[in-house]
Amino acid sequence: MPTTPLPQSTDELYQALQENHERPYGRARTVTAEELAEAAEQFEEPVPLIHALLELQEAYTYGSEPRKSPVVFARLLTLFDEQPDLFDERLRHTLFWRFKWVANALRALPEIPLASLRQWQTEMRDRYEKAGHGLQPYYGQAYQLASHIGEDTALAYELWAGRTRTRLSDCEACEICERALYHLTAGDDEGALRAWEPVLQGKESCQEEPARSISHALLPLLRTGRADQARELHLAGYRGCRRNPSMAGEVGRHLEFCALTGNEARGLELLAENRSLFDEVDSPREQFDFLTGAEVLLQRVEHLGHGELPAAGFAGRAWTVTGLRAEVRERADDLAARFDTRNGTTAHARRRSARLDREPLTGALELTLRTRGLDDVTPAAAPAPAARAVPPAPDETLPELIVRARTLDEQGTRTHGPAGHGCAPWSPPVTTPTPTTPPRARSSSCTPTFWTTRRPGPARRTTTPKPPPSTRRRRGCTTTPGSRGTRRSPAAAPCSRPRRSPVRTTRGGGEGRRADRRPRRRDRAARALSRPSPTWRPACCGCGPPPSACASSSRGARSTSHRSSPRRTCCTPSPPGTTSPRSSPGPCCCAPPPSPCPAICPPRSPGPTTSSTGSGRTAPPGTCPAPSACAAGSTSDSRTRRPRTRTSPRACGWPPTGRPTPPAPPASTTTWPAPACTWAAPTRRCAI
Repeated sequence: MPTTPLPQSTDELYQALQENHERPYGRARTVTAEELAEAAEQFEEPVPLIHALLELQEAYTYGSEPRKSPVVFARLLTLFDEQPDLFDERLRHTLFWRFKWVANALRALPEIPLASLRQWQTEMRDRYEKAGHGLQPYYGQAYQLASHIGEDTALAYELWAGRTRTRLSDCEACEICERALYHLTAGDDEGALRAWEPVLQGKESCQEEPARSISHALLPLLRTGRADQARELHLAGYRGCRRNPSMAGEVGRHLEFCALTGNEARGLELLAENRSLFDEVDSPREQFDFLTGAEVLLQRVEHLGHGELPAAGFAGRAWTVTGLRAEVRERADDLAARFDTRNGTTAHARRRSARLDREPLTGALELTLRTRGLDDVTPAAAPAPAARAVPPAPDETLPELIVRARTLDEQGTRTHGPAGHGCAPWSPPVTTPTPTTPPRARSSSCTPTFWTTRRPGPARRTTTPKPPPSTRRRRGCTTTPGSRGTRRSPAAAPCSRPRRSPVRTTRGGGEGRRADRRPRRRDRAARALSRPSPTWRPACCGCGPPPSACASSSRGARSTSHRSSPRRTCCTPSPPGTTSPRSSPGPCCCAPPPSPCPAICPPRSPGPTTSSTGSGRTAPPGTCPAPSACAAGSTSDSRTRRPRTRTSPRACGWPPTGRPTPPAPPASTTTWPAPACTWAAPTRRCAI
């Protein structure tokens, strides 16, 4: 399946080729190039196909797939022979330049006969002469073939190095490397370093340089006493070739450098970093150089007595130094034998033996700030014991799984549901004889009220205590951890947050600002006091199903007190006719009452009850004598000499702990007797 959308026009094809050209060399770029080359065949014009094939050959060459590169070039050469007019000057130059790529790829394959290598060089010479190009590139390929086979390279070197460079000659950096390697093979380290100087100093570079030259120059630098320069070049050159399949031979030479400078531990780290090269390198020549350098490192580590250390190697199993060295030696010997069989010499076997027989060139060259030794490397862990067989769980049918899921769901509901909120409607258990409490209205479920009064008289200015700033703008009730939504429970803490007053905005450009609510509150208080009803009416506490009279009176009570008084205060009933300096507030009525008689209405009294305020007011028979004094008591206003209700914000644990408690009422405070309850059935009205 294509990894990218196939182009539908030549413009899209050229755009895709440009984007793929900017990718790093590797499997991803190669696969994309193959798809684009296949897509280019659908166009009638052959020029896009030529560009796609050139991109594909480059991906094969630098992706370490030398077996496929000559096949693609053969197709390009066929198109050139059939339609030479399709190749402009730039395409012609690219085509003749890549004759050298094919010659290099054929040398890297031991299965290609030597006669085929020489035949290709003859083809290259004939085409260069026919096209009018100089033969310096051809003689350069002839020298490289002689060096690869192991023949006498003196004559081939003179024929190549003594000729003038042409437009198709290798880049200056690559030719410098070949000249330096000629001196290095002859044993002239100083001559090789002098030849490498422009590349090592960064004056010349190309796609493969200076990484290739640096890998070859490390050991000559050590042998000539330039350890500091060798350290610098190792650290810089390794970054240019690591994890690159087309430069696996350079990585192997860096591993060899670490083994010969006392940095075996670092060499094992680099080997682990390039573990993919064991399987991704498709070039036998690059694989041969990489395996030989890795064997030099593994051999050194094993000679130091650390053959049991873990090592990164071929995929599929865990390796130790000893085991990996045996595997690498076997494969490298096989490759050397194949090359020597094809070439008819022993050049590869001799070069391999020379690298393995080298002794360390220095004691311990510090390559990094924190030099590690082999003693710091963790040894290979012992194989883990086989895990005990766990008996399989019994299979359950679908109905059984559904039943178990419902059971767990019910358990979770009973666990988290009732305790989710402090003001949840309470439903008694089935075994409890207490009648089930019907759900209360939303407006009263979280809006506890006080006992309130209505008194006749002219409107007067009243002051209402405001809640502390920390709770003035808080909404809703306290939610216990683990609950969701607004579920409430009788077992949780009582409602401790006052309802937030609605926000009103002034009209005429005053949007977004809070209007002054004090005049509205004063008007409500004035209207409530001016009503002709002198009867004391208890507001429902919410403990159970209130009587109808109580329910009807709760609206009026809520209309005068729900904005100016703290929320939900229930009191501990006191015997009728008794007074105390201050009644103690009882628990909040969120939980079900302990008995079917909640404290809502006062008892019937045979006669009128006289208050002890000294005001001379006599309550009619059967009425509630000022139950609002239950929470905080009633006080006498010294200015109007008229009793007024003073509510305390300490009911239900409000205000929060840590805030100062309001001062005690003055000495003139007079309390009313707390009400008792005569409610017997849900349909019975309060005795008034």
